[in-house]
Amino acid sequence: MRAANYAATLAIPDTRAVFFAFDADDAEQLRTEWAVKQISIPLEVAQAPFRDIGDPLTAYLREITADPDSVAVVVMPELVFGGMSRALHNQRALYIKRLLLFEPRVILASVPYRLD
Repeated sequence: MRAANYAATLAIPDTRAVFFAFDADDAEQLRTEWAVKQISIPLEVAQAPFRDIGDPLTAYLREITADPDSVAVVVMPELVFGGMSRALHNQRALYIKRLLLFEPRVILASVPYRLD
């Protein structure tokens, strides 16, 4: 929710939330929660087969940035762990950051949420 609220404050006209679902149950559960919470940002659900969001994410962003006048701003929620938990968790955030580092016309903003 913090990432969605932050994205809304950017006041970008075509802001949307994208969820990469690993299966149909995940997708349906999030759609239901999104509707119940009445979040104003539209939700798009993309499939991420084999629990890998790298290829679907880059394909989605490259569709947007195919237009040379467009820029994609990715607002990513990131769980921050302290102590030894840091080594075991949150590798996905680092993977996404590294993946998008050299993508042209893609801006990545990370919204941390600390778990103690």
